[in-house]
Amino acid sequence: PKFLSGVAISGGQSDIALEVATDTVDTILSFLTTDYLLQKYADMLDIPVEELKDYTLYRFIDDWYGVRYRYGGTDKSGIDCSAFTQRLYNKIYCTDLLRTAYSQYKSCDLVWDKDMIKEGDLVFFKTRGRAISHVGIYLTNNFFVHASASSGIMISSLNESYWSKRFAGAGKI
Repeated sequence: PKFLSGVAISGGQSDIALEVATDTVDTILSFLTTDYLLQKYADMLDIPVEELKDYTLYRFIDDWYGVRYRYGGTDKSGIDCSAFTQRLYNKIYCTDLLRTAYSQYKSCDLVWDKDMIKEGDLVFFKTRGRAISHVGIYLTNNFFVHASASSGIMISSLNESYWSKRFAGAGKI
């Protein structure tokens, strides 16, 4: 009998054969990979996996996670915060962003209320004095992805003391 498209069981009591079509194997592996990846990020973000909807966003983050920070860098040999947001926006949202954190800040519709920030919004920080000097991308549950000078591409929380003191607002593109 068939119980899934592309999967069939045959045989008697002593020998059972499982037949799986090649394209079905690829689908099953893709499903398992997607499920594992979303579970990984749901755990990191402290939310139920069902709340993660954008697999392509988390696949992109996973592909870049841990890439080292390099001021002025724009690729996997080293990347800075604004180049990372620029790349992510181009790949995931098909949107071109300006190159610097300050330029990205000036080109947004600003949001000051943290409760109004949505997945994909830019989050800005003043890490060096009074000017906007850092940018990341909001995920959910007060977490954002960014290129950290100390740890490269990573996920941090807006609730962390360092980031909450330096939060300068969010922006919608």
